[in-house]
Amino acid sequence: MNTNHTLTKIVIIVAGIISSIVFIAIPVGYFSVGYRYESAALQAEANRSANSISEIIDANPDSWRLNKRLLVVTLILNASFTATHRNHIRDEQGNSVAFIPVDLDWPVLARTAVLSQGNKIAGEVEVAKSLRPLLIATGVATLISFLLALIIYLALKVLPLRALTRVIKNLDETQELLRAEIQAKEQALVEAQDIGSAMRHQAMHDGLTNLPNRILLHDRLKQAILISVREKKILALIMMDLDQFKSINDTLGHHIGDMVLQQIAMRLQQVLRGSDTVARLGGDEFAILLTAISAREGVIIAAQKILETIRLSLEIEGHILHIGASLGVVLFPEHGNSPEILMRSADVAMYSAKRAKSGFAIYDAKQDMQNTQLAYLQRDLQTAVEENQFILHYQPKIDLTSNRICGVEALIRWQHPTAGLIFPDTFIPVAEQNGLIKPLTRTVLKMALQQLTEWQHKGRAFPVAINISAINLQDPSFPEQVLQIMRDFPVSPTLLEMEITETALMQDPLRAIETVKKLCDIGIVISIDDFGTGYSSMAYLKKLVVAKIKIDKSFVLDMIKNKNDNVIVRSTIDLAHNLGLTVVAEGVETADALEQLRTLGCDIAQGYHIGRPVSADKLDEWLEESNFGTAQYEAPL
Repeated sequence: MNTNHTLTKIVIIVAGIISSIVFIAIPVGYFSVGYRYESAALQAEANRSANSISEIIDANPDSWRLNKRLLVVTLILNASFTATHRNHIRDEQGNSVAFIPVDLDWPVLARTAVLSQGNKIAGEVEVAKSLRPLLIATGVATLISFLLALIIYLALKVLPLRALTRVIKNLDETQELLRAEIQAKEQALVEAQDIGSAMRHQAMHDGLTNLPNRILLHDRLKQAILISVREKKILALIMMDLDQFKSINDTLGHHIGDMVLQQIAMRLQQVLRGSDTVARLGGDEFAILLTAISAREGVIIAAQKILETIRLSLEIEGHILHIGASLGVVLFPEHGNSPEILMRSADVAMYSAKRAKSGFAIYDAKQDMQNTQLAYLQRDLQTAVEENQFILHYQPKIDLTSNRICGVEALIRWQHPTAGLIFPDTFIPVAEQNGLIKPLTRTVLKMALQQLTEWQHKGRAFPVAINISAINLQDPSFPEQVLQIMRDFPVSPTLLEMEITETALMQDPLRAIETVKKLCDIGIVISIDDFGTGYSSMAYLKKLVVAKIKIDKSFVLDMIKNKNDNVIVRSTIDLAHNLGLTVVAEGVETADALEQLRTLGCDIAQGYHIGRPVSADKLDEWLEESNFGTAQYEAPL
């Protein structure tokens, strides 16, 4: 009996000790783990903020205290929970510089990190939060531990050995759960830091090329301006837009277009200095920030290097692509004193370079007015295509053997409601940029076929030539579109001629050859326009199913006075005849030039001396009055 009583006392004491340990250990352990986690998280946040702000201090040692907005944005970007964390920046004297004000309940946990400027201490960042949520959670844990301790105590009294075994097991499981919770919180902290870094990088960089985006460029440009003012140096901003990119995207697809952009990004990074910034602003538009420039000449040299590297051919998935670029250049402080003004002015200069096809242009205030006019032109051109405000003028061609008309070239004109007659050199480049060239080409084709049908009824069935854009030539569906349109007109395909330029051929020669072959299979006559001014189409000429080449007028105009031009014209005629091709010379403006071409064996001539481009009605009058048009033309079989 006494033994049992003693035993009972021992069990009660042991039960009391164990339950007391459980009651104390759980809340103390929970609070300890939570406090360590919160402390580590705050310290990590303070360190991140200190590192980012120290970079700002190094870039702006004299003025960093003044840019409170940038400091606050930096605190926000590095803060884990901006709604519950109070962030504060103080300088080396302890003066407040910037902060994120948040009211915190007592007690408050705070951690600091040192701000550095080189090897010097420039201040500190303090991050604080309330521990009240942790205390409340610890109170809940205390209540739970009390209930658990009571259960353990009662269990040990009733079933001492079995209960003791269960208690030990429960304690082990509890310890394991606590360990797992600590590991999970530590892993969550690491993942949160990694996600924060990834999100900041994503917000500041282009997803396709991994180049800085517009936001980061704007920030770097602003910092570069401050440094340039302090060091009394100039900087340059270059806006770059790719030429012919839209046609590549439209004809070969966005996949090829994306790969082009990636290769262009790599080339730009290779040709520029490590201190320069290359950014992608969107689409095919890039920007280059050149810092610490000693003179304007250095910017010009850099622009020329950029153009040279862009113009090198690209080989992508079996396609050999030729692409160009237009660059707009502005200088600080000459052309502006803020990022917004410099970027806008660089855009203006870039569009000026694109219109002039000059490669690059340095900003000039006069370009702003031209840019405004271009904006109006772009707006009106859409309406013009929808309402068909276009007419065709026709320029005759003569056979140099019979001295009679043998065909005409159809040249589009825009009959603008207020501006009057606008020539294609003004609006065709805009149509190509805005994606309007395809419907415009279909309009020209229908108008030319309609006029050809009317001439056929009058017994004047001579061939009509139309000009084809590079965008049409790279479009795989273009031959089928032509065939569908021709089915609506009772004319022979041999009466339709399409003129394509060397430059258009060289954008993607293999695709161009395929398109030309399909057009020839329809029966359309193909002519190479502006021959002699392109890249190297001679290598592809023998592969193309073409019937004619047109010698560019730049060689014909001065062939009487310029021996070199005369040699080029003679050699071109001989080459074409050896290949079995017909030769057309354009730009014939004098009788002497006409006779010289006849002497050299040229087949066909075209130019102001023979006849200017006129409306269909005026051409009918010319046919009646001109010595070149009196004989009736017999249509080819």
